[in-house]
Formats: sequence, structure tokens, C-alpha cells
Amino acid sequence: DGRWNNVFRDNFTVNQLYVGKSISKEWQLKLGIQPLPIGAVNRGAEAMTIYDAASEAAIVPMTWHEAAVGLSWQHDDWLCQLIVPFIADLPLKRSHLFGLVGRVDYEGLLPGLQLGLSGFCGSANYGMLQDAAPEDVVCLDGMAIAALDWQYEDGGWLASGSAILSSEQKARTVGCELGYDVMQLFTPLCSFRPFVRFDGIYADITANQYTVGAHFLPFSGVSTQKGKSLLLKFLSPLCFKAQWAVRRLCGSRTLHRWDIGVGYTVEIP
Repeated sequence: DGRWNNVFRDNFTVNQLYVGKSISKEWQLKLGIQPLPIGAVNRGAEAMTIYDAASEAAIVPMTWHEAAVGLSWQHDDWLCQLIVPFIADLPLKRSHLFGLVGRVDYEGLLPGLQLGLSGFCGSANYGMLQDAAPEDVVCLDGMAIAALDWQYEDGGWLASGSAILSSEQKARTVGCELGYDVMQLFTPLCSFRPFVRFDGIYADITANQYTVGAHFLPFSGVSTQKGKSLLLKFLSPLCFKAQWAVRRLCGSRTLHRWDIGVGYTVEIP
């Protein structure tokens, strides 16, 4: 929504470009530009709203990525990640580490439920925290961020949420959303998912945002059906989104906003 967009001043960015090495079945090493999975959006979860989750965007960069060394361990329902972002420069003596990122995910509590705990500790004078920070975010040399997020998807229901704490201005946010694909009750050939979302931002400026919207995929189930035309299969990734949001700024004003979006996803195996 334009909050962390300064990094795109040249209209170009690389979110991921790394070399990976599987040390064993459970351990993997990565070196290069990679995501810092702080919060649900940076983990890869997509908010149902057209824009990124307002609560998370208030504290951390969206699509947060840095040059880093990453080590991950995955076993059964557990996934643990340790990532060390760094600044690469020439001569090499000017290169240095500037933080530490950790994340733990667990999926064994309930079918379809994923829980995640993540954090960042380091300097905010480098990387996206410095280059893309909004004007109201003061970047300090020492900064700590902690996040708890979860997602549940089963039987047409989709729910997710997150809570983030930051040492910067002692900011804290919370966000949650719930949607249900009502076409599960009728036909699998299309998808219509109304949803509601709440975002709470508690920092120098307190704001609460309430969003109501819907996703409509008119041909979502066509690609799995036999004998359908090539045109219908081509249209199957088409998605329409619409939402209405009310944002209340404490002691200031209330903003109302309508948004409509069209999306198309291409997956290359």
C-alpha cells in the first residue's frame, strides 16, 4: 500500500536469488538474497486483503529480503530457521553482519493449522529497515522485533493472524482475518470467499482498521475437470477481489476506502 516502497525508487528489486545446499535430509544451507520470515506476510502467507496486512506493514518491511546466510532444519512437523543478514561491499573489509533472524514453525497441533514464532535483533541502519523505512519509523542502531503468527485452512475455511512487537517506539500491532468459501456448499467449479479482517496498530499513532471483502475465482475448479476447453483452463487462475475498509485514527479522523483488484497467477513447474 505504498508504506515500504522507497526501495522501489528505481522500479527494480530482487526478492530472492540464492544458492542452496542440502547438507542432509533435514539440514539445508542458503547463501544469497533471501526472505527474512518475520511475520505472516514475510513467511509467504498472503493476506486476503488486496494490500499487504496493515498491521504488519506498520512495523516490518513487506517482502523483507536481504543478502544473508541461512541455515534451516526440518523434521516431521517442525521447521527451524536461523538467518544472518549481511552487507556485502568492496573491499571485503567493508562487508559486515548486521543482525540475526530466527524462526520456528510447528504444524502438528491440528490438521491445517500452522503456528510460527520469529524474531530479529540487530541494527536498523542497514538493509531495508534503513533504505525503505517510512518517515514515521525512526531507525535506531539497536533494534529488536518479535512476531507470533498462525494460519488455519481446512474445509473451505481460511483464517490467519499475527501479533508483532518492536523496540522502536515500543510499537505493537495485531491483525486477524477469517474467510469461508461458500461455494464449497454447492459446486467445486468456482470459488467465492467473503472475509472480514481487523488490524490494530498501537504506536505513536493508534489506528484500528476494519475490512470487509470477498474473493471470486469464477473458473478455479476448471483445471481439474476433464474435457474442458483450453480457454476455460487458461482462465482458471483469474481472480477478482473487492473490499471496503474503515480506518479510525485515534483522536484524529476516520477514513473510508473502496478497492477493487484483478489478479492472474502463472505457475511454471
